[in-house]
Amino acid sequence: MNTSMKEHWDEIYAALDVDELTWYEEIPEPSIKLLSRCHVNKDESILDVGAGASTFIDYYY
Repeated sequence: MNTSMKEHWDEIYAALDVDELTWYEEIPEPSIKLLSRCHVNKDESILDVGAGASTFIDYYY
């Protein structure tokens, strides 16, 4: 990532609370529904790439 993009996102995260970010979902219902259709076993690992402040793993767990 180039420096200007990093600076841009650092400023966004510094200026806003997590729940003010447009992509934040307190309850990530669409993602949970999608994963439930994948029939993932309880012993399988899940990687939430680019999760940031995501609550997805908390709700899935």
